[in-house]
Amino acid sequence: MKNWTIIANEIDGRTSKQCRERWCNHLDPSIIKGKWTEKEDALIVQSQKKMGNKWPKISKMLLGRTETAVKSRWIALDRAAKLQRNKKRKRKLSKKKIKFSDYARRIMQIDHPIDVDHQRKKRKV
Repeated sequence: MKNWTIIANEIDGRTSKQCRERWCNHLDPSIIKGKWTEKEDALIVQSQKKMGNKWPKISKMLLGRTETAVKSRWIALDRAAKLQRNKKRKRKLSKKKIKFSDYARRIMQIDHPIDVDHQRKKRKV
């Protein structure tokens, strides 16, 4: 255990909390900064599904990975999965050969027409 107050006193303009976070997230030699393995990715995804966003607990299962790194990796994996799902949806639409205007009209169907004049009156008031 380090005494972060003593360390911060030696560094102008830094608090003990800043020194501790800098060490824990960047300077500690036990931190792994290399590429992520498929096994690590799978563990992050499975753990997040099981525990939710408990990044400290999940990072303890991945020795050498920080909480911030694990959270950032999960966000990147989640974003990639969403893009993949969107591509699949677009492929399904193109296979059906539906005109976009027909597709948009079908999605945007409204049971009752919108009174545009009524909406304008609301904005003026």
